[in-house]
Amino acid sequence: MKIGVFGDSFAQHPAKNPAHLQWWQYAQEQGPDVEIDSYGQPGSSLYYTWKQFHNHHNKYDKVIVCLTMPNRLWMPHLPKDWKAEHVHSLDDYSRRTFKVNSTAKIMNNALTSYYKYIVNLKEQRDIWRLQVADIKNTRPDALYLASLTDEDAVSDYICLWEISKLDGDVGNKRDTRANHFSDKNCRIFAKKITTWIETNQFSLDIEDFI
Repeated sequence: MKIGVFGDSFAQHPAKNPAHLQWWQYAQEQGPDVEIDSYGQPGSSLYYTWKQFHNHHNKYDKVIVCLTMPNRLWMPHLPKDWKAEHVHSLDDYSRRTFKVNSTAKIMNNALTSYYKYIVNLKEQRDIWRLQVADIKNTRPDALYLASLTDEDAVSDYICLWEISKLDGDVGNKRDTRANHFSDKNCRIFAKKITTWIETNQFSLDIEDFI
């Protein structure tokens, strides 16, 4: 059984502690006949997920998609040292590149202008909805999970951020947890994924987590 995972940091975000695996790695350990590949990228946009999904989903028997929020930017055309390929907010970019180089300051100014004056939030949400609909129409058999918010009811389950918040708010600090979950909650979530892989049955109740 081959499983493909797509999305943002809830799909791919290693812990600082190498002994603390990501949930999909625990799920793979629990199923010796299961092979799981993650195409997730921390801080990425839904457009990035949409592209990776269409490039790779047909390789897999089952697919899991973590649907992130609108208005994140993917700019693979920029030089790598600009540190601006994936930007999910101006604050995030400013923290990552503070006093790095003059180019980072130029990019910071450009992003400030974009988020303050240029972006059309309604347009971004409408594009996001079209991308979600396209992914779902392509793989109606997939498991769809909302990463941070679920204003459009894209998932039948609680958003994954609700599980993350059980550990308290990390604020502006770097989150050192795998997929923003504690190790125990990664293991609990992995068991739920294993059940879905084996039976197509899935449940996500906040009371099941620690």
